[in-house]
Amino acid sequence: SDSPVTVALDPGLTMRGRVFLPDGTPASGAWVRYAPKPRNTRGPAGDVMETGPTGEFVLSGLNPEDREAAYMTVSLEGHAVEALEPPTIDSGLGESDDIRLEEAQPLPIALLSPGIRTRSLISRSCEARPRS
Repeated sequence: SDSPVTVALDPGLTMRGRVFLPDGTPASGAWVRYAPKPRNTRGPAGDVMETGPTGEFVLSGLNPEDREAAYMTVSLEGHAVEALEPPTIDSGLGESDDIRLEEAQPLPIALLSPGIRTRSLISRSCEARPRS
């Protein structure tokens, strides 16, 4: 007779924390990405989530094999991207990462083309303006 098979699944790892704006208020709408280090040219698949109104994030079911070779990035428009390598993994004691974002700083660049000197800033869209 056929006997039932029991399969126990590993719940994986959990990463949690909060994201704050430079003034200390919670960063709602920030994107938190956890991924193993890239192993091929396509890059890592990873897990991504958006922070809620309190800036909190929880990513669970993460692969335990990637624990030591993983990284986390946090991004929010108008702010510098923050990166942690490796991020803190909750071992069941409530460990977490609190991340305080910094304001993005424009990067001045000079664009040169034949006969025209232009100066611009790298931003979401970059327009070349003739230098006066």
